[in-house]
Amino acid sequence: MRRTNKFGLLIAGILLLHLHACSTFAATATVIPSTAQLTSTHQILTPAATEIFRQEIPATATDIELPHNLESERSEYCKPPYALLPVDDNSDISEEEIVYKLVDIWLKRYSNPDAHPYCRIDGYKIDKVYYDLDLISQPLEPRGDFMRVVIFSVKPIQIPNDWMSFSGELDQSNWLHLSQVVAAFKTDDGYTMKFAYP
Repeated sequence: MRRTNKFGLLIAGILLLHLHACSTFAATATVIPSTAQLTSTHQILTPAATEIFRQEIPATATDIELPHNLESERSEYCKPPYALLPVDDNSDISEEEIVYKLVDIWLKRYSNPDAHPYCRIDGYKIDKVYYDLDLISQPLEPRGDFMRVVIFSVKPIQIPNDWMSFSGELDQSNWLHLSQVVAAFKTDDGYTMKFAYP
């Protein structure tokens, strides 16, 4: 009987110690001060970041600033690509050459000094025309008789402009570098083109 009492007292003692420890822990719970308290006592902590992340780095301007023109309305002249390439059926011209010439005809229209300022360009370059099965096999519309990817660059003359509606990258000399999927269509008069989109 004495052993049972000693064992019971031991268990009761352990439980009391455990309860006492829990109540002490609850009483010393961490209290997070409000923002007002931190501000009034000047104890706001700065983030632990390296100096490079704390610096304010200003945006860099391009080498040549484009003029801002109030001519901001899109004109009929600036509509999506229209180009017609007359090609004889007996002509030995590749699909890449056809697309290259169509894009060249289309871009020449906007490099004309009489072009509407909203879409006029100071120059253009066609860098590459190629077939990309991964890109062209995606659900793009329109499909065309054949499709190619064109990488090209234009140099807009003002801000705002129609070219900023394209997804591209503007470099320090204000050349806007673009990539577009072209769908080419064979007609009775030759070949025409449209841009293909998802």
